Amino acid sequence: MSRYSSVQSATSLLATLVFAACSIDAPTGPSRLQPDVLAGVADANAGVKRPGRIDRETFGNNLSHPVIFAEARGITGLALLNGSTRLYENTGLRPTAAVDAPALAELTTAGSIPFWYSGNIAVESTEPRDVYWQQSSNTWQAEWAGRPTGKTPAVVDWGDNLRSVQYAINSVIRVEHVLVADDGTMLQGFPMDALVNPSSPTEKQGIYADGGETQTVALTPTVFTDRARLKIEKLAAKGGAVTHTYFNKAVYEGFGIDGPGKYAAEINVGGRVIFGYVWMMKDVTMPTNVPKDGWWRITFSVDNLSGVTFTTLGVDDATIATVTPTATVAEIFVKTRRGGGGGGGGGGDDLPH
Repeated sequence: MSRYSSVQSATSLLATLVFAACSIDAPTGPSRLQPDVLAGVADANAGVKRPGRIDRETFGNNLSHPVIFAEARGITGLALLNGSTRLYENTGLRPTAAVDAPALAELTTAGSIPFWYSGNIAVESTEPRDVYWQQSSNTWQAEWAGRPTGKTPAVVDWGDNLRSVQYAINSVIRVEHVLVADDGTMLQGFPMDALVNPSSPTEKQGIYADGGETQTVALTPTVFTDRARLKIEKLAAKGGAVTHTYFNKAVYEGFGIDGPGKYAAEINVGGRVIFGYVWMMKDVTMPTNVPKDGWWRITFSVDNLSGVTFTTLGVDDATIATVTPTATVAEIFVKTRRGGGGGGGGGGDDLPH
């Protein structure tokens, strides 16, 4: 099989994995884009720095899949354009000044994307070849576009877990959305052809060191808007009145705020920009006489002045959600019986009939 045939298979696989229940990415929150620890991990055997080693605590994921930045602002809210000049240091993507300063300098000097850092070093692997892994000091950046005006049409993909998992009142519920450009735009990205432990907390992805690692392919980009908003409400019944609003925040409201409780976008292990929130049901405190179990409504929307308009839903999402040009809504049932951590247990005995 040619490399490009395997690339297409890997790309299709990633589109499926990006929504797997609660484990599509090892981090459970935004990527660590500006960690305190500098690049480089000690090699216990050789006593030297091995730039290619995986270190989840130090390094975030690289953008492998291209993205359109609606409103021409990066994932930390900074402007991406000065006239026609790209401000790479403002994207919130790797390479960053805190972790990848030499790579960022090289990117800025080159002034073009896609970008592959000349200092990347593949890691010896049990895979068929050495690998440039995500969450290591290796860094690259797919093509992106900043759109300061107009509205980008986008398909809304919901995380598959909300369709496939029955949650309980002590569950950890991962709420994820991906916006996919729906205007025919194609941008260049790096195929992630190395995959280990898919759909698990220890999932790893990377790029094989096979001589073609710097080659890119045309992909449909995702879309980022800092005007994306997530709202979670308790209902009296399915389709009924709202009895409690648990969460209601937009991405831009979390800029400059550290720690949990905000809504944010991140780069997942597959290298795609996604919107994510970890809903800790066991920690939810309800008002008096409002039960935690029962029907909940999840609304993903865009605020005024957003550069995005919703066109349709992803594959099979119409089974749980509806969509308008500015919002998509789903309702899920949370059962009383206590289940396991991420999935909330099996069964379904507590589902209404």
